[in-house]
Amino acid sequence: LGAPAVVVPALIALAMASRAALPLWLALLPPARTDGLGHGAARPKAGTVALALILGQAGWLLLPAGCWLPVAAAVVFGGAIASLIALRQLGGQTGDALGAAQQGAEIFAWLTLTILAR
Repeated sequence: LGAPAVVVPALIALAMASRAALPLWLALLPPARTDGLGHGAARPKAGTVALALILGQAGWLLLPAGCWLPVAAAVVFGGAIASLIALRQLGGQTGDALGAAQQGAEIFAWLTLTILAR
């Protein structure tokens, strides 16, 4: 990924997509605790989740042709792994668990894009 023409748009696209998935994990995971900010943010409305996902997908237009579907799958996979670990270890989502889901999504997306760009 040494070409700035690929890296700079990918920075934007992967940051957008990995963060846009956070309302999805909020909707799918129960809060781990009954107090705290995570509890108050839990369970966003379906319209909010859909809008976040749609806006996050706009970044795919910046990626090289043919990359968006595998990279999108990597975003979901990376976020799902972190979310499942949070569910098992913590009983649900917390702010830190959502941060881990975002980081997992972005890391898996970068790995996938690196493989595809060879």
